[in-house]
Amino acid sequence: MSSFCPDLDKNNSSQNEFYLNCAFKYISSQPEKLYNIDASYIKEINKIEDPILRHIFTYFVHYYINGYIYFKDSKQHFRNQACQHLNRWLEGKKDLFTYDYKDNSFFKYEFKKIL
Repeated sequence: MSSFCPDLDKNNSSQNEFYLNCAFKYISSQPEKLYNIDASYIKEINKIEDPILRHIFTYFVHYYINGYIYFKDSKQHFRNQACQHLNRWLEGKKDLFTYDYKDNSFFKYEFKKIL
């Protein structure tokens, strides 16, 4: 039995609701377009030498911008859920990226440069 996932209104985010069982709809593993990323972010991301880390940050920025657009005026608990989900997604990518390293300082350094 599938659950109902509400449609999101890009122009009126105050009515948008985030539900974890619908997260697949908001954070896709294969987004169709990365059109919403500002050139200044792309410039910083392109400075990252590691191609995997570049890929992670491109998608992170894309998902963050979409989350802001769709949930910026939503009720606080929906914004919190969306942020927590994005944080868990990023934590999973960080764990994969830093698996072979003794520490994750390189990941944190690149992350701070992007933000």
